[in-house]
Amino acid sequence: MLSGVLVGLMGLTEVLTNNDLQFSPTQPIPIKKPTIVDEARSYLTPKMNSVPTVSGINPSRIQIPVIGVDASIIQLGLNKDGTLQVPENFDLAGWWKKGYRPGEKGSAVIVGHFDSKTGPAVFYHLQKLKVGDEILVMNATGRTVRFKVERLQQIAKRSFPTATVYGKSSKPTLRIVTCAGAFKHNHYLDNLIVFASLSSNMH
Repeated sequence: MLSGVLVGLMGLTEVLTNNDLQFSPTQPIPIKKPTIVDEARSYLTPKMNSVPTVSGINPSRIQIPVIGVDASIIQLGLNKDGTLQVPENFDLAGWWKKGYRPGEKGSAVIVGHFDSKTGPAVFYHLQKLKVGDEILVMNATGRTVRFKVERLQQIAKRSFPTATVYGKSSKPTLRIVTCAGAFKHNHYLDNLIVFASLSSNMH
């Protein structure tokens, strides 16, 4: 459950190198030098100060029928150094467990790899999504939240829109993030972000 939403930016994060993902979640606890894991890139990390009131689900599965995604979701926390954990299995998606839950008012964030050294990963076909396509997020008991794609944005990692992705929302929304763009020096230069909003009540 998120303990707050974005109201500002704490400053540049420390540059670290890990895999092909670049994410910027808000920090659930004070960290002297908040950092986000990625391949030699860093972003701004926001603060939090208010509490959402609408209930949602703890996601365990994501389905995007139009591009054939049917994947388990694991919960992601922070590493000891303040970096966001990322799925070790390239076929899994990850939900930042200190963020908003899908279905509650706010921006739930799910991340996943674009590819690996052996081939496509869970969100390899994400760029094929179009406005109106459906995304289903389920919990362990099968309770489902349905979202519809509003837009896609490809943006340079150095300009990652932290406030837009993790910021305050007046309605339940979903953001899916993966890598995109040119591949240079062992990392992708861009992120692809899917923006989606709630399309129906949970059932």
